[in-house]
Amino acid sequence: MRKISNPAVIFDCDGILVNSEEIAYEDGHIFLQQFGFKYTRDEYIALTSGKTHEDMLKLLEVEHRRLYNRPLPRDLPARMNERFQKVMETRLRQIPEIEVLLRGLQKANIPYGIATNGTLDGTEWKLKRTGLRELFNHHVYSKDMVPNPKPAPDIYLHAAQRMGKHPKNCFVFEDSVPGVRAGVAAGMIVIGYTGGTHRSGGYDQELKNAGAAFTTASMAEGLAFVLKHSRPNPGPAPRFL
Repeated sequence: MRKISNPAVIFDCDGILVNSEEIAYEDGHIFLQQFGFKYTRDEYIALTSGKTHEDMLKLLEVEHRRLYNRPLPRDLPARMNERFQKVMETRLRQIPEIEVLLRGLQKANIPYGIATNGTLDGTEWKLKRTGLRELFNHHVYSKDMVPNPKPAPDIYLHAAQRMGKHPKNCFVFEDSVPGVRAGVAAGMIVIGYTGGTHRSGGYDQELKNAGAAFTTASMAEGLAFVLKHSRPNPGPAPRFL
């Protein structure tokens, strides 16, 4: 693989920077049983992983109509959001080694940013809640800023453009198949993260099949991969704080 001159790194947020996906998938399928859904944990993860909240609700709506010939209960979205918010307030954490990775990029003079299928407000809250906000400058981009969410490449192309980088010179950290496909479609080098507790063994192959150039369960290994394949800009260090 070629070395990337003057690279940048773009991160997904949920499941890459913070453990929000682990929280969402731990018992989300159990919560949905009261509404008539009979998903196993793995089925629920496969159905909703990498999708926006709105797209997930659309899927549940279709399935509920198929099963019961009627729409979802009106209070389901509100109850789901309320439950998820309460759990995140007590259990949201940084992904292990992510701060080591970010500090390593700073030391190597490699700029980085965020491109997420989440909302901007929600992403900012998660970063502040976990103490990561101070490690990012203004390069935080969300689905609200582009026409189409992942797996479309829009958000990654938008982030690269705003960071002044050609897409082919960008590394992407992703943990879902739709996210990997988005990064690949944008022409970027995708690193698939498999360290989430909600992921099954063999998920690395699914990410590779989607186009990930490298997969790992360790953010430290992800940093080593970026550094190995980079020629960082020797100029003044970018401002991160």
